[in-house]
Amino acid sequence: TKMSSLINTAITGIRVSQTALSVTGHNIVNANTEGYTRQSVIQSTNPATKTTAGYLGTGVTIDNIIRNTEKYLVDQVVRDIGVLSEADTYLFNVSQVNNLLASDQTNLSKYINQFFSAVNESVNDPSSMLGRQLLLTQSQQLVSGMRALDERLNAHNKSINTQLQGAADQVTSIGKRIAELNSIIGDASINAAQPNDLLDQLDLVVRELSRYVSVTTVNRPEGGLNVFIGQGQPLVVGTVSQTLKAVP
Repeated sequence: TKMSSLINTAITGIRVSQTALSVTGHNIVNANTEGYTRQSVIQSTNPATKTTAGYLGTGVTIDNIIRNTEKYLVDQVVRDIGVLSEADTYLFNVSQVNNLLASDQTNLSKYINQFFSAVNESVNDPSSMLGRQLLLTQSQQLVSGMRALDERLNAHNKSINTQLQGAADQVTSIGKRIAELNSIIGDASINAAQPNDLLDQLDLVVRELSRYVSVTTVNRPEGGLNVFIGQGQPLVVGTVSQTLKAVP
């Protein structure tokens, strides 16, 4: 009996070590996998057996295999990606407007200066036909420049609206993926154990979502995340996702 107890205790240690080696191998091969979070084995002692000499230990068991992550840090990364994406998008669009207004070919300052120079000449010498003709010419060039600039700005505005429509469609699509992952994670979760690799995928999808809109998340007891966007509007609650649309 003592020999069998000793063997059983040793076997529990072998099983824990084997699992720990498998987890370590999994960590190594996924070292370059985007979004992967390192995993660790949590172990504890088996319940002891009462004997006449006292309680006799019966080995070790695996409680859980966890992800080495902190939700606060994950949320901070998501927020930072959102802020950076917003700044990049603003810079890209405002630079186009700035380049348009500053370009020698499209800026209005040259036409305005030429127009007022022609006005001054016409006022100084009202009887000059050449001065009058110059004023008319400069007026036409100023109007043409304004129209050309207006067309370019309207085209840029239309481009931004198209970007917004595309972003809204992307947010809706990502929301559906999050809801699907919530469903799969909920089905795969057993007590305190959750599918770590699926949770990594979920964090990666939420990170992708933050490139389009500000995001906050709340853990679900069933596993997965409830996701809110903007000023707290729900995009995904449980396994149900909402549709985001761009409106005029």
